[in-house]
Amino acid sequence: MTRLARRSFLVCCLVFFSGSLFAQEDIRFGIATVRPKAHALTQWAPLGVALNKAFPEYSISIEVFTPAEIQAAVSARQIDFVLASPSSYLLMANRSGLSAPLVTLSNIEQVRPINEFGGVIFTRADTTNIQTLADVAGQTTAISTKGSFAGFEVQAYELSRLGINPDKDMQLVTVGMPQDKVVESVLSGKATVGFVRTGLLESMAGEGALDLSKINVLNRQQLTGYPFAVSTPLYPEWPLSAMPHTSKDVQRKIVSFLLTLHENKKLTDLLGIHGFDVPADYSSVAKLLRDLRLPPFDIAPTFTVSDVMARYRWPIAIGLIALSMIVLLGFFLLWANRRLASEKMLVQTQASKLNERKKQYQQLAEDMPLFLVTFTPDGKLTYLNDALLKFLAMPASQVVGKNFFDLICDQQCEPLKERLNLLTPVDSLASHQQHYGIPEAAAIDHQWIIRGLFDDAGNLSSFQAVGEDVSERKLAEQEIRNLAFYDTLTKLPNRRLLMDRLLLALTGSARTAQYGAVLFLDMDRFKTLNDTLGHDCGDLLLIEVAARIQGCVRSIDTVARLGGDEFVVLLEEVDESPREASQKVAHIAEKIRAALAVPYQLKGNEQHSSPSIGVSLFLGVEQAVDVILKQADMAMYQAKDSGRNAVRFFDPIMQMEVENRAALEADLRHAISDQQLYLYYQIQVDGERRPLGAEALLRWIHPVRGMVSPVEFIPIAEESALILEIGGWVLDNACQQLQLWSHSEAARELTLAVNVSAQQFKQHDFVERVSAAIRFYQIPASRLKLELTESVVLNDVVDVVTKMHALKALGVSLSMDDFGTGYSSLSYLKQLPLDQIKIDQSFVRDIATDPNDAVMVQTMIDLAQNFRLNVIAEGVETEAQLDFLKANGCMAYQGYFFSKPLPIKQFEALL
Repeated sequence: MTRLARRSFLVCCLVFFSGSLFAQEDIRFGIATVRPKAHALTQWAPLGVALNKAFPEYSISIEVFTPAEIQAAVSARQIDFVLASPSSYLLMANRSGLSAPLVTLSNIEQVRPINEFGGVIFTRADTTNIQTLADVAGQTTAISTKGSFAGFEVQAYELSRLGINPDKDMQLVTVGMPQDKVVESVLSGKATVGFVRTGLLESMAGEGALDLSKINVLNRQQLTGYPFAVSTPLYPEWPLSAMPHTSKDVQRKIVSFLLTLHENKKLTDLLGIHGFDVPADYSSVAKLLRDLRLPPFDIAPTFTVSDVMARYRWPIAIGLIALSMIVLLGFFLLWANRRLASEKMLVQTQASKLNERKKQYQQLAEDMPLFLVTFTPDGKLTYLNDALLKFLAMPASQVVGKNFFDLICDQQCEPLKERLNLLTPVDSLASHQQHYGIPEAAAIDHQWIIRGLFDDAGNLSSFQAVGEDVSERKLAEQEIRNLAFYDTLTKLPNRRLLMDRLLLALTGSARTAQYGAVLFLDMDRFKTLNDTLGHDCGDLLLIEVAARIQGCVRSIDTVARLGGDEFVVLLEEVDESPREASQKVAHIAEKIRAALAVPYQLKGNEQHSSPSIGVSLFLGVEQAVDVILKQADMAMYQAKDSGRNAVRFFDPIMQMEVENRAALEADLRHAISDQQLYLYYQIQVDGERRPLGAEALLRWIHPVRGMVSPVEFIPIAEESALILEIGGWVLDNACQQLQLWSHSEAARELTLAVNVSAQQFKQHDFVERVSAAIRFYQIPASRLKLELTESVVLNDVVDVVTKMHALKALGVSLSMDDFGTGYSSLSYLKQLPLDQIKIDQSFVRDIATDPNDAVMVQTMIDLAQNFRLNVIAEGVETEAQLDFLKANGCMAYQGYFFSKPLPIKQFEALL
């Protein structure tokens, strides 16, 4: 061979082997279906795409077969994996050696996985002569095919338990696949009964192909959580198995992929399933097929008694004859005598056991705490146990023979008699509850279970009833309900019951298009009354309040107590017009307000209280119940803010303000950490306009809101306790600035005033915090001035004075801010160790034009001088104001006339 030929041969070999090496292995999935094949192929095609993407080394195809086609494909070994019904799987596993189930299909219905299915037996809804499974005998029945597990076999198994053989006792009409044809046959009148798989009816209804109101499902099972109508027990969903030739490695890969399929929500939504679970137990399916003698359990054994007799008849015959002769000749008489004696002893033993068992049962019946009664079909009593006789306090001789219905029914026996007449050997139980309202005694409740006893011919022979006295249990249940849904003090509905009724009221409002309303009531100054008079008087007041409110509303309205002195009134179906509804609700609210404002007589003493009432209207279900209550609560606080003893309706503007306030508070919590807070400095000067110091004023520059006014955020900070953190930040930065000024020739002698809030000053370690800041920044304490408002000293004067003396001992200056705006300034002035008072700008503004303000400012300056206090006026904006203040002895000034508050660099430039 030439070198060129050898090279050509080598290239050809490489091409051949490389093609073989990189060729993809074909894997075929066979999926059986009972619906149209095109529909099933569309459903399962995304699985093939996902498998090919997950395993590019294989060429995976999805193919759809009818049950008959997939059995042929398995027999011909044309597929590698099989997804089929449980019965088809067992047949193919028996005949073709399919593997054990690898995984089990898990469907998804109503947002929950389902891995079981069953059969449905149905008729048209207008078919009146077929109501139970027993009625289907002799009827024309449509089926898809006898080989359908959930379309025929499970129904046949369920009917066989009632003695009905579909092949013999019913006229079967095979309509073929898909099973939709079965439904069409029943609806068109070609058949009166139909067998289909669970979920088919609901699927057709979802596709708009069926009105479920036209279908009556027989023997409907009450299965908790199962979303489909079903007439038979449930069986595990379809298994996926592998052909014998499928490699274990491929099986492991496919199973691993399918078991995690439920995590791919997008793919499972396309497939319309939940995914695949670990293999289920299919023994119940095998038992059904075995009991019905269906494939693969329909082949009789080849080795039968007839075969044995045909093959060994002569030896067996000779042996039997010989044995018979020996027995007859040798032991016949002895055997016969012993048998007679044994049977006699057996009869005696059985009779003794029967009598003993009868005594035991009778003793058990007499000792049991339940009532036990037997009576004839016409109601004549034949037996009562001791428990019932003791309850009736009558001897048996006076009761036996009387009518059972007269004993337990209290003249209302007809419904019970009708139910008992409908009992059958299959459905032989009936229940009955009876309530006795006994005058001048506690009510009695009985509960009975009555069983009909039938003879072999199916005729009713007697009844057996078991009953018990459930009065105490009923009382306990009622007490539990009261504790769960009612307020123990006022007996009004509590929050839980109110929320349920409010939710129903919203639904009813949407249906009737009528407005309703929620009234939120809070009794004014109830805490003061409760604390001064005692909780017993407070409870009496709340009980009286509940009664007065109920007297002001209709019976359909709800009055509830949320707790403490908070009540809620739910008004339903007020009016369709919002204007008329508002007027009517306002009238009712005013009626309640007036009723609750009437004096109360509590333990012989007259007490006064009044309500603050907030009102929120609602229509339909657009707003949640908690939102409506919140709105009414907000309106109630608006009523309190207006002076109490008032009615206020919820205003959306008020809600917007609350929401804006909440958003502002949320942003304020991050202001320090995000470095959004700044100190601005406003200069303070003497009469010659020489700088004496500055006041440090807090400013918040938000990255989105911009400059936020202190008028907006300071009240929020004080209400939310953020003022403590912010105040600490201000004090720390002010001391740091004083340290920096100590190195400046122009600023080293300036004092810096810092405002202190009431909450901040109340801190038990406030003095220690100030002292620590002074030591840390090593500044002269006299350069730091703390400005206190009158709210600081309103509560605990002794504690405030103690702290102020401690601050004075450190060398810190103290100034009374906004002097003259509070009622208590003069009374506290002599007690507080102040260095300075600051005249509020509200007095300074009009001193040049308003004689009253001028007199007040003169008085303040004179008062301060008498107490040897320094005086500074804020809000100086004009030359006339400055001249007046200088003329009357004011010592220092602050205001826009000299400078507005400035950032630190501009302030230092001003110096």
